[in-house]
Amino acid sequence: MLAAFGQGNNRLIGKWQADTAEVTSMYRDSYQFFSDGKFAFKPNEYDGLNPIISINGNYKIVKDTVYLKPLSMKEIIGGHLIRSKSTTLSDIWEIDGGEERTRTLIKNPKQSAIIKIQPDGKVFILDNHKFFKVGSISK
Repeated sequence: MLAAFGQGNNRLIGKWQADTAEVTSMYRDSYQFFSDGKFAFKPNEYDGLNPIISINGNYKIVKDTVYLKPLSMKEIIGGHLIRSKSTTLSDIWEIDGGEERTRTLIKNPKQSAIIKIQPDGKVFILDNHKFFKVGSISK
């Protein structure tokens, strides 16, 4: 059973990456969970056409369920399309330039998902998606 954040023994605290523990020059979908009850989700960095940089908010764990409440989103506004010099999921197209902006989400419904952390603490499963621990957080 998992403890709620703030109790000091939350094994979810850290950086987690989807599908693999191997870290390359870019991350796949990833979560960061902090001891103060905040989280950040970053979409797959290999998708050069995704204007969303991160979704940030609060989380709480109750038994086998994690509750996520998005509060803000960082995204790229504007820019132009170029052929990427690195391989992306989008046939090497990417957004170049543009302005990074953070906007507060007005409608931010709480989302929930079933979560299971493996006994070794190196993998968690969130609604049938595997995430591997790839880093610690000192916050």
